[in-house]
Amino acid sequence: MRITSSQVIKHRITDLFALDPVTVIAEDIEPGKGKITIECYGESWTAYWGAMGETKTISQFFCSCDKHYLAGKLSDIDANIVDWDGMPDKMRELVLTCRRRGDLDKDEARDIYDECCSITSEVHAHIHHDIMEKVIGDEWWREIPEIANPKYDYLCRIIEAVQGAFRQLESDKELAA
Repeated sequence: MRITSSQVIKHRITDLFALDPVTVIAEDIEPGKGKITIECYGESWTAYWGAMGETKTISQFFCSCDKHYLAGKLSDIDANIVDWDGMPDKMRELVLTCRRRGDLDKDEARDIYDECCSITSEVHAHIHHDIMEKVIGDEWWREIPEIANPKYDYLCRIIEAVQGAFRQLESDKELAA
């Protein structure tokens, strides 16, 4: 039987602007290896790093990383999501472009323009794939508009709060020394 010990520290971060309290469990498994678990309002994210550099603690490593890298390690949430609400406007704009180029005649452009308002979901896009292909092309799904994912932005705000707390703790240690 082999038993290994590591240092685990739990932090609770409160009084955050527009965020519920955040709980962070930081585990320094050994120099250069660490794990972090972050919890906020019933959701949690966790990640492990087996190569953080020889002298870095998990908190030092976490602070040295970009929030987008950390968000990618902590979850599989996409930074952007499909904006189906914006699809009718995008399609109308493309229909007008096709009409100006002469790719569509007046009546065909009018029919497609009127039909665009019903393309507000993936199902509708597939139902109207003939319109999508005519206006956008064979790979029409690449042109679906996207918007920032609020869940991803939320996670990035939490990551920034954790980084700020770690920096404050490090600063407090230096002042006390």
